[in-house]
Amino acid sequence: MDSTRTPGGLIAGRHCQTSTIFSVTRRLSLRELADETGADVSLLQRLADLGVIRPGPGGSFHPGDVIRVDAVTSFLDAGVSLEKIGEAIEHDLFTFEY
Repeated sequence: MDSTRTPGGLIAGRHCQTSTIFSVTRRLSLRELADETGADVSLLQRLADLGVIRPGPGGSFHPGDVIRVDAVTSFLDAGVSLEKIGEAIEHDLFTFEY
C-alpha cells in the first residue's frame, strides 16, 4: 500500500491491523494484543522483556501498546534489528514511552 504524508506530516496509508478504536480504560490480553497487531506472541513477550510494552494488572496491556508494537514492526520492516532497538532503549537513545 502506498503511503502519503498528511498536512500534519503523519504517514497515511500505513497498514494497521487495528480494527477498533479503544477506550483508554480497556485492557488487552496478550492474545488480544497479538490479534490486534498481527504480531507473534513470542515477539510481544520479547517486547515486554525490553520494556517496549508493559503488562499491567493481571498481565493485561494498554491500548497504546498496539501503537508501540506497530512502531517496532515498522523498525523491523526497515531492517533495524530487535537487538539494536533494545540497545537504543538500554542506552536511553530511544524510548517508546509516549
